[in-house]
Amino acid sequence: DNGKVAGVNGNTDMNFLYGNKNSLPGSATLLKSKTYTGKAITPAPTVTGEDGRPLKADKDYTLTYINNKAVGMATITAQGLGAYTGRRWYYRFKILPAKVTGLTLESRSKTRLTYTWNATPGANAYLVKVINRTTGKGFDKAVSTTRVDLTDLTDTQLYEVQVAVFCVFSPVTVPGRACLAFTLE
Repeated sequence: DNGKVAGVNGNTDMNFLYGNKNSLPGSATLLKSKTYTGKAITPAPTVTGEDGRPLKADKDYTLTYINNKAVGMATITAQGLGAYTGRRWYYRFKILPAKVTGLTLESRSKTRLTYTWNATPGANAYLVKVINRTTGKGFDKAVSTTRVDLTDLTDTQLYEVQVAVFCVFSPVTVPGRACLAFTLE
């Protein structure tokens, strides 16, 4: 069967699926990751026609956003207009938790360190990474508050502590970015 396909000149074989790599169902172009803000994040992808030329928003296509407010994976659908009616382009981007800030040594003793930090918007858990710089060994500790007590440490050892955001969505855990390392004696 022959027919017309939006964006293709002349007759086309109707038994064939036409499109570029991100215009077929189930495929998407991955965009640069964004940082969680608590508000809808609306990047504007460059949508191009078959000839590679950029199309114009609201003239050649409209954008629809899905899951673009919370930490996780967001989807953008560009729906063709005018000569591009019937066409769709798909894009995805990650929304990452913001970086941990304000890491502060609240107290210390010979075998214990207590740290606090600022709450990170969008976070519901934190991963504390402790590295013993003297032995090279370390451990991780997950917490749901902005405070951690590290106990049973060795008095004469050098420790490095990092805190990263983890957002837990059963059953998926989204890792964030570790804050600057603090090295203590």
